Amino acid sequence: MNELRADGVLVREAVPADAPALVDLIMAINEETEFLGTSEDRPLWAEHPEQGLRDMRERGTGVYIIAIDAGEMIGFLGAFPGGFARTRGIIYVAHVGMRETQRGRGIGAKLFEALETWARRRNARRLELRVDVENPRALALYRSCGFEIEGRVPDASRIGAAWHDHYWMSRPLTPEREPRWAPFDLQPPTGRAPVGPASIRAIEPGDAARLQAWERAILADAPIFAKQTHEIASVTQIQKEIAASAANPRHFVLGAFTGDRMVGHAGAWFDPWSRSRHDGFAGVNILREASGLGIGRRLWTEVVRWAREHGARRLTGAVQAHNLRGVAFAEAAGFRQEALARNYVLIDGRSADRVRLGKVLI
Repeated sequence: MNELRADGVLVREAVPADAPALVDLIMAINEETEFLGTSEDRPLWAEHPEQGLRDMRERGTGVYIIAIDAGEMIGFLGAFPGGFARTRGIIYVAHVGMRETQRGRGIGAKLFEALETWARRRNARRLELRVDVENPRALALYRSCGFEIEGRVPDASRIGAAWHDHYWMSRPLTPEREPRWAPFDLQPPTGRAPVGPASIRAIEPGDAARLQAWERAILADAPIFAKQTHEIASVTQIQKEIAASAANPRHFVLGAFTGDRMVGHAGAWFDPWSRSRHDGFAGVNILREASGLGIGRRLWTEVVRWAREHGARRLTGAVQAHNLRGVAFAEAAGFRQEALARNYVLIDGRSADRVRLGKVLI
């Protein structure tokens, strides 16, 4: 286990036995600053903290770095790799906190130093985070650790009655060695077979096999996605995921069907945290053979309607920069580029940037 010691402070990776105290620390720091969570925002793994942290470590889905002084936990950093093989090297720093009485001692920089060691051992390519533009202390820390601003997210959080923008920041850990993808303009195929009328409805557990077949088809269509075909879940797992999504009022998922076949997918998922739950991450994808027929616009209209009805302030999306048709669709829907992540994903030995897009609805 990587450990750092400075001025009597021990900085190391948290282990399962640390989990209950870590939850208490996170909640205490939430109360000491307006820039993190609130009393509502317990970590998603807090219900079974030791098991949650153990699973995270064993599966490589995240890490918590903690700072300990005189036996007391005084600071933390939580970071999480991307969910697919192609984005596993992207480490998102979700939250960093220090007890109010311990700030200004340089411990935050030590937390990032330990994270970088952890990330490099896993061949990570990039660290990224977001920060309130009105949080100068955190912004100074991140800059001192090598992070640079990639863009600005309007109305990213709400503190009291005020809307706050965030900076999106990153730090590359490796040079750009791979060749870059040339732009793809995925026009509808010429001479395609007729596509029948499309019906749009909520995806149900009984659609699991159709959804799986749709994923296989769209992921094989062009090298523009982070997910790969071998990462598609089983029909049984997809059924469980559809049922869980349907039971969650913060999720909205639609499919476009022609006959017994699924040709399009759309959805929106609200951020779970109290200061940003007005932001919905939205996406629309259509099989290339069914593109250009207005199906995507119909799906998008339903997504926006649902988001407005559920109080969305803004919607967020992301697309690989070399997917020209995807970028054009988002811009036509009113999205604007908020950040450009360089060298974000490696697809078949070539690198591509990711465009983060946003649309304020109100």
